[in-house]
Amino acid sequence: MKSIASQPIKIKSQKDFNLLVTKNTLPCIVIFISPWSGNSFLLTAMLEKLVVRFNGQFRLYSIDAEKFPQLKKHFFITETPTTCFFRRGVLKNKLKGILPSKNIEAHIFSLLAQAA
Repeated sequence: MKSIASQPIKIKSQKDFNLLVTKNTLPCIVIFISPWSGNSFLLTAMLEKLVVRFNGQFRLYSIDAEKFPQLKKHFFITETPTTCFFRRGVLKNKLKGILPSKNIEAHIFSLLAQAA
C-alpha cells in the first residue's frame, strides 16, 4: 500500500509558491496560517486527514501569512487561517476561518470535479 504524504509542504518563498502551486497540474489547497493561531493548527490537522481520505488527489501547502504580505495582499487574505483552493494555479475558492470537515470536503469535491 502506497503511503500518502499528508503533512502540508511549507512554502518558504515566492519562488516556492510559483513552482509548487502556480505550475502544479494537480489541485492544490493552500492554508494561510499564523503560527500563534490555535485555529491554524486545528485546520491543518483536519486537512491532513482529508489528504489521506482523498487518497492524495490534491496537494496541501501552508504559508505563514505574516512572512508573505505580498501573497496575503494578492489573494485578499484578511484573517488566518484561510484555506485557498487552486486548480492549475488559478484560485477557485477560499474559506475563512475553521469550518466543519463536511463543508471543507464539499469544496474539495468541487475542486476535484473541476479537474476531471
